[in-house]
Amino acid sequence: MTLIGIDAATQLANVGLALGHWHTDGLQLQQAFGAKELQPGARGTPAMVEAVSRWVAQAMAASDGPTLLAVDAPLGWPAALADALSGHQAGTALPGVDDPDLLFQRHCDQAIRQRLGLKPLEVGADRIARAAYAALALVQRIRERSGEPVPLGSEPGPSDVSQVIEVYPKATMTVICGTVAPYKATTPEHARQRQRLLRGLVEHGGCQVPQELRAAATASDHVLDAIACVVAGADFLSGKAPPIPEASASSARREGWIWVRSPS
Repeated sequence: MTLIGIDAATQLANVGLALGHWHTDGLQLQQAFGAKELQPGARGTPAMVEAVSRWVAQAMAASDGPTLLAVDAPLGWPAALADALSGHQAGTALPGVDDPDLLFQRHCDQAIRQRLGLKPLEVGADRIARAAYAALALVQRIRERSGEPVPLGSEPGPSDVSQVIEVYPKATMTVICGTVAPYKATTPEHARQRQRLLRGLVEHGGCQVPQELRAAATASDHVLDAIACVVAGADFLSGKAPPIPEASASSARREGWIWVRSPS
């Protein structure tokens, strides 16, 4: 299957994309790049649409099978927040919920915190909501351009149709590489951290990365995140990511689910 990792963002400068091919023998990264390769001067979402749609079309033309989009952005909002806001009037307390975590965190966010001790950004209370909006718009445009429905993936394993899933690069790198030190800045130390994380994705994550693409991941945290998205997508396809617990199935259909492999 073709795998596309998307480090989604509303600003072009914060975008990262990666293309890989997954088969039962492993994962081969084929392309990875950040903002400067995405049509200079274009707005982020159209440029991303063009790049990702081109990859999807190429996969279809080459009969490479369906495509899995692995997106680093929330693909849903907290159900409790939506319910509380539906009849809310300005100046009144939000009804029905005493714990604000239930309003601003999704069930899958809480599951990641319980499993790995990480706290995803709150789509109900943070600017990440804009990235979520942009990611969902991107997926919709890809559906329109490709003519494929691209449903939300709900069961790990290969599929006969193209799908989209939500992933969390820091969680994937934590499980594979251990403690993730800060890596999202331009200092030499942060670059060394990106090198270490990429080496972990190669040696322990089963991702083959050509030498010419390693420099891009060392130079840009967005490119590294996109590569981690591809690895998380491969974990979904190979069954390394556990299925959604039965107790969480209902909330996952409405709020989304973050796919992360089980710690080994």
